[in-house]
Amino acid sequence: MFGVYTLKSKLWVAVCGVLLLVVLVWSFVLMQSNKNIDRRSKRASYVLVLVVISILATIAIKLSN
Repeated sequence: MFGVYTLKSKLWVAVCGVLLLVVLVWSFVLMQSNKNIDRRSKRASYVLVLVVISILATIAIKLSN
């Protein structure tokens, strides 16, 4: 996350962003599909969607400049 928000190089922003998004989406899917996690925690994990949208927007803005 540090690399996405602080780096200036488009290549490094893209690499860090893609890796971060893969890890975040993977953890979200694992959390939602795990039957041992209670419903309240699963609902709270939807905040992660806002983080993913924020990272996508940051990557798009940095790559478009």
